[in-house]
Amino acid sequence: MILLLQGTTTYIEDKVRKFKIENYLEIIENVKDLKLALETANIASNRHKKLLLKCLLKNYNYEDLKSHKLFEDYTINQDKTAIIHKSYESEIKFKFEPISFTSCFFK
Repeated sequence: MILLLQGTTTYIEDKVRKFKIENYLEIIENVKDLKLALETANIASNRHKKLLLKCLLKNYNYEDLKSHKLFEDYTINQDKTAIIHKSYESEIKFKFEPISFTSCFFK
């Protein structure tokens, strides 16, 4: 039973990782449950914020970004390869590639 649940959880996590904003909007519109709709919106906003921050970090120097309010809840690790949320201690790893302007689109 536990293996089945773990497999199901992994399957769901894999599907959620591939969600686009349209998927979140569809859930919010159709769920008809305020708490679930709010949690879905929260997950979507957190996920998309992380993707946007990672894109900024790949293309611009952290020193130039850190004073913006988007980064106020984060600090950078010692080797400058990740930013860490001050409260949740979750990491956003990145590789800064100056001048190249790395694409942030996923394939």
